[in-house]
Amino acid sequence: MKKPKPSVKGINADLLEMVNAVPEFRRMCANYRHGLPDILLLDIMARLCRCVSRSDIIAFGIRDVRKLKSMGICLNGIPSEPTLSRVFKAIDDSVMAGLYSKFADKFCVKVDRGLKVVAVDGKCMRGTEREDGRCPDVVSAYSVDEGITLGTEMCDGKSNEITAAPKLLERLDLTGTVVTSDAMLCQKDIIDGILDGNGHFLVEVKANHKALRWSLEDRLVNAKPYDTYTQEPELLHGRIECRTCSAYHGADLVVDSEKWGAALTVVTRESVCTSKKDGTVSEEKRIYISDLQCDAETFESMSRRHWRIESMHWRLDRNMKQDCIRRKSACAARNLDTIQRLCLSMLSIWKKRRRKCADRKTGDVTLLRKCSLDFSFLKPKSVIRVL
Repeated sequence: MKKPKPSVKGINADLLEMVNAVPEFRRMCANYRHGLPDILLLDIMARLCRCVSRSDIIAFGIRDVRKLKSMGICLNGIPSEPTLSRVFKAIDDSVMAGLYSKFADKFCVKVDRGLKVVAVDGKCMRGTEREDGRCPDVVSAYSVDEGITLGTEMCDGKSNEITAAPKLLERLDLTGTVVTSDAMLCQKDIIDGILDGNGHFLVEVKANHKALRWSLEDRLVNAKPYDTYTQEPELLHGRIECRTCSAYHGADLVVDSEKWGAALTVVTRESVCTSKKDGTVSEEKRIYISDLQCDAETFESMSRRHWRIESMHWRLDRNMKQDCIRRKSACAARNLDTIQRLCLSMLSIWKKRRRKCADRKTGDVTLLRKCSLDFSFLKPKSVIRVL
């Protein structure tokens, strides 16, 4: 007989629905003390309060055990470190990631504003090594406007990001969405899948498609763009950067343009950076293809917003310490990745719901510190209790 789940107070209903939906892998007749939802909520709350290791999580639970019990969590005490290790190794990582995707979709629907930009990129989990010595890669789709990871897919031991990306995109609703990516998605089968899902794409062309890249470079020399946008010089990170974006009709530029299944637009993005320290000048040129017919300023905005997924990956490593956490199991590593992405998404959701501009611009470190203090004193406007 299935054990009744205790009522939990002060936690977002969508988050509770997610943790309660994680299938229990232990036998129902087994004599275990700690329910799976309790363990998951403890881990989420602890990581929102700047806990990194399992020992930190246990210390967090012991310190605030009375407050946790008052919320209906961990009524039988705090689980041990071996219990945490055993549970996260045994939870089905694919099911866990799928439940998180459903959780994220609910908030994206609430803040949807029409045409969205979804960035797709891969990240290496350096804290975990497979038997062959390789670190597992996780491909993720990130809503750059909402700041929420929409879904993830882990690369198998003998596969790579190119084979994992289509599986991820198949699970997403791409209607009214522009998928941006580096050269990883510059594959005909992947682009056909995006178009079949009523989506659009803006992908970079690199040397992995040598014929396409070199032919574009040769033909762009004498081609005239139908629109050009030059952004005013910006002073960022100790350098002055000037960017120019140009859009070209791709009918005469793309070799075998009919095989891509759409009338393509070729986009070039040139940037000139001048170091403020020593005056060193560096130039960079990127080439993209897209099925959209937009002005150059829109393409510039889309390509620049794609780098927010790189920023999110940096936040996982810098603020959540993902690469510093060692895991022997790839399943446990992906479950850790899902929990950490959930925490970052909760911070983004909290900031999106604030009215004050200062609250929306609050950094992750400040918010994590605020979470720790708010939970310790159980303030009514705690980040944990009120999304």
